[in-house]
Amino acid sequence: MPARKAPGPDGFTADFLRACWPIVKQDLIDVFQQPYALRGRGFSCLNQALLTLLPKRADARCLGDYRPISLIHLVAKIFAKVLSLRLAPKLNALVSANQNAFIPGRSLHDNFVLVRQSARLLHQLKAPPACC
Repeated sequence: MPARKAPGPDGFTADFLRACWPIVKQDLIDVFQQPYALRGRGFSCLNQALLTLLPKRADARCLGDYRPISLIHLVAKIFAKVLSLRLAPKLNALVSANQNAFIPGRSLHDNFVLVRQSARLLHQLKAPPACC
């Protein structure tokens, strides 16, 4: 995780976590064990964010002068990162071969090529158009 990204509503950054790792390590491990011990209940407490508006300039007056950001707790960011890293090697088996977006090694354009080739083949075979 980037060290100096915006802190969450708790005020902590990944830089803080690195600096205090020997102190917070066991607490963080305990947090990761809770969703399993509670069978998923209570996960909503971890999965919260605070939406806020940051002014783009000092004399901000209208809505366009602000940019919205979502402040997510550091523990939730770490939880999401761990899950994504653990699921990444298994995505090819979990996601259908027809779904290509956001899967490493697959291209969304493959579906377009497949549809185009199928349409050409049906045209060459003079297949009747499908009814809706």
